[in-house]
This record gives sequence, structure tokens and C-alpha cells, in this order.
Amino acid sequence: MNPIDPGPPGELSVYAEEQPEYYPLITRVTDRNHMIILRTRWQLTDEERRQVAEGADILLDVTTFGQPLQPLSMRLSEEPAPVEAVRDDSGVGWERIGVADPDHYGGSTADDS
Repeated sequence: MNPIDPGPPGELSVYAEEQPEYYPLITRVTDRNHMIILRTRWQLTDEERRQVAEGADILLDVTTFGQPLQPLSMRLSEEPAPVEAVRDDSGVGWERIGVADPDHYGGSTADDS
């Protein structure tokens, strides 16, 4: 899975861009009556789409650093992302972005269980 620009609405923002222990996460930020919403969009590779079609589930790892969990929502987009939303190596080179590297900080992934 590769994070891509989720598109409007919202202001484009990249988290952890200057934190080498993490992969940068591209988001769109909106304010709905003082409730800040960060939206990300993840594009599956052809192989990942095949695996999902064959019954694979999508896992979400959330690192809370011991703090309370924030509300999360996962869903499917209504349509594919426009081609121009996909980042390539001419930008930041975002081929693996958006998740902390669990091996870097001694964490674990769902595959460890």
C-alpha cells in the first residue's frame, strides 16, 4: 500500500517529514467545528488488490505511545484516485510512507503474533 494525496477538501500536510525514524505521512487536514480531521488515502498495488479479492483482510497498526487511542475510521473510497494524485520519485520519493518502522523503535506488527 502506498499513501497518496487524498485530494480536496483540506490543506495538504505531511507528518514526520523530518523524522528519519518514521516514513512521512501525507494528509489533508480539515476543521469541522473545531474537530480536526486528518484524511489519508492508501492505494493498493495490483498484488494487494488480488489478495483482498481472494479474502485477505486489511490490518491497521496504531502506535499510541501509551496515550489514549484517538477515534479512527476506515472505509473504501467511492472511486479510484485520479492518476495525478500518485506521488513519484520526482517529489519526495514516497514509495513506502505513512507508517512508523516497527523495527526501528522495537515495536511489533500484526504479523508478530
